[in-house]
Amino acid sequence: MKKQLRLGAVLFASLLTFGSKAQSYTQSFDDMTTLGASGWVLNNLSTPIGTVPTWVQGNASPLANYVNGHALANFNNVAGAATISNWMISPLTNLSNGSTITFYTRTVDAPAYPDRLEVRLSINGASTNVGATNTSVGDFTAVLLDINPTLTTAGYPNTWTQYTITISGLAAPTTGRIAFRYFVTNGGPSGANSDNVGVDEFAYNDINVTNPDLSVLSVNKEYTVIPLAQATAMNLGGVIRNTSPNPATNAQMKVDVYQAPNFTTPLYTQTSPAAALAGNTNSTIGLGTYTPTAVGNYRYQYTSICTGNVLTSADTLNYDFEIAPNLYARDNGIVSTAIGIGAGPVGYMGSKFTINTATELDSVIVVFDKTTPGPGDSTRVVIFNFNLGLPNAIVGTSDAYTFTAADGLVGLDEKVFQIEDLTGNALVLAPGDYLVAAVEYDSLLEIANVVEIFTPNTQYVSWVGQAWATTESFGSPFDRTLLIRPYLSPVCPATFSTDVQASCSPYVWIDGNTYAASNNTAQYITTNSSGCDSIITLNLTVGTPTSSTDTQVACGAYTWIDGNTYTAANNTAQFVLTNSSGCDSTITLNLTFTTAITSTDNQTACDTYTWVDNNTYTANNNTAQVTLTSVNGCDSIVTLNLVINTSPTGTAIDNGDNTLTASGGTTYQWIDCATNLPIAGQNTATFAPTANGNYAAIVANGSCADTTNCVVINTIGIGENATIYVNIYPNPTSDGVSVVFAEGSAQLTITDMQGKIVQSLEIQSNETISLAGLHAGTYLFVIQTENGMSIQRVVKK
Repeated sequence: MKKQLRLGAVLFASLLTFGSKAQSYTQSFDDMTTLGASGWVLNNLSTPIGTVPTWVQGNASPLANYVNGHALANFNNVAGAATISNWMISPLTNLSNGSTITFYTRTVDAPAYPDRLEVRLSINGASTNVGATNTSVGDFTAVLLDINPTLTTAGYPNTWTQYTITISGLAAPTTGRIAFRYFVTNGGPSGANSDNVGVDEFAYNDINVTNPDLSVLSVNKEYTVIPLAQATAMNLGGVIRNTSPNPATNAQMKVDVYQAPNFTTPLYTQTSPAAALAGNTNSTIGLGTYTPTAVGNYRYQYTSICTGNVLTSADTLNYDFEIAPNLYARDNGIVSTAIGIGAGPVGYMGSKFTINTATELDSVIVVFDKTTPGPGDSTRVVIFNFNLGLPNAIVGTSDAYTFTAADGLVGLDEKVFQIEDLTGNALVLAPGDYLVAAVEYDSLLEIANVVEIFTPNTQYVSWVGQAWATTESFGSPFDRTLLIRPYLSPVCPATFSTDVQASCSPYVWIDGNTYAASNNTAQYITTNSSGCDSIITLNLTVGTPTSSTDTQVACGAYTWIDGNTYTAANNTAQFVLTNSSGCDSTITLNLTFTTAITSTDNQTACDTYTWVDNNTYTANNNTAQVTLTSVNGCDSIVTLNLVINTSPTGTAIDNGDNTLTASGGTTYQWIDCATNLPIAGQNTATFAPTANGNYAAIVANGSCADTTNCVVINTIGIGENATIYVNIYPNPTSDGVSVVFAEGSAQLTITDMQGKIVQSLEIQSNETISLAGLHAGTYLFVIQTENGMSIQRVVKK
């Protein structure tokens, strides 16, 4: 069977009424709890069913509200089929010709059972006599208006329609009462007539009243119980109405915030700026915000104010709510009806709650109508988050509950569901909107609801084939609040701190343990000021005391780091500092005294030596002395012990047979003058080079040495081949030369007189060779052909 949103049995536990004025006044019927207190009288001469009174708060009816609520009478005010005669009688009123009565009324959208309403007048003062039968009228003999007296389905308006009645025919001004009489013959559940009629925005305008007359029409209200941790700035304000035809020049609304039991001294008060308000018009007033800060019962008391306002019976309206430790509720606990979804696929019904501070959702209370779930039917509670203004994904759930025969009794059935997240852990809710919903499986599950406090877009329903929608979108019978109440537990954030300690011995911490070494991992958990975990981590440095000796040698009085001056040797004085680990560093003095310090400076030099006395010595010396100051301030006498060795004088000659001989020393080492590098294995007086070059010898005589002159060898290789004829011209030259030889080509190598190759190339006979890149000097041209070699000297100018 396809599911559909349906309204359960009427369960009116009490009446909600609203205050009114004694003469020129407006009655909106938004809240009927004060009806009797303000002089309105209800009288039912029919046979009622159960405890249903004559007129009730219309939020539970199938009629859409005109403002926020309306007065309702219907077929349930009589049993079976009978004549319905239900009266709603105004307070005592000053009556005069020309005064007007206005109100709005309607029946259901598609009338199938005719309705009828009479407006009657009694001019017998405060009398409320309507007779004793359902056809009598008592003192209310004057019929001011009769809507649909012939009882047709089209004779009563099915949209809110305003009626205006002007009082006439009075002999003189008097007092009396105005009455609404729901009068239907052959009415009731079994009758052919009667359905539902609503009345709202009743106004009586006395032409003799010249003053403005303000009343509080409605105020901002939403939750009835708010957890302290979720209490934030609440918007203050509402709507005031000038019920008089005369304008008010300085209309104002005032709010006073009280916390029970003190309703005398407000915690906060605010009054709106004065503004003009025309007769019979409304004004919406904002009064800022207020944030409750402590657990308790609060009252926001709103009062309308204007100069000349002498009728005060509807000047004040209260919004009462509670700040609790953990309970969240939108309902006031006064059950009106129950809402359910018809049999069929799975469906959800839920109430939206706003989380302002991160919290855990522990459990949820849901109140069901006991008469609907049968044994074996089941349900559970699930928590949805919101996305783009609609319930989105399930973030938490409870175990399923299966109803038993004990649940099927008459009345209400309160169930508590423990909530967990989808992993079986505590459900932590971040700030945001969440839907707390009961699941209806293939059964009829009805949840109790209230009508007295309702905020649009807070109650949602969905089932297979029906996307998420607000309950009020299904029509006025469903603009009500489900009795679903979550219990919240504030998330207790842990605090973290580090206890920095330093000790030079084993340390006993707050955990009772003794630590002999440094430690930065030990933790201790206690409770912070918020009642949450306070996690303390130890950061302990265990240092080690140290000791040392300061050895000092002095020549006279000595002042140590302790500030004392010592004139004699001492090895007992101590001074305590702090070492790098923060512990004691004990220093012991070891002081001795002396007159002077002597020493010898042994030196060996070649030929000459300049000493610290700035004298240059050319011979051995062991008598020179110099007096310095030691680090301890004493004389330091240094004696020179100098040995002077004579450096050799080395020479090298060309023996003419491609060998060289060095002299002047006792040891020799030949070197290449081009690189100043030693030639391996050549450490005798005579050296036979293997290649042309420039050579010298390092001659040594003990620790002293000298380097000979460099000798050029450039004849190595000459004579190994036949000499060829070569002519080089011009020679000398300043630029280039021509080389003429008999062969077609030759290899030319040009070296300087030290044997360094400066150019090597292959040439043709009579080819001109440029010398532009060479310095002035003498160069050897070595010309090698296949027939022999020729070496020529060429001078560049």
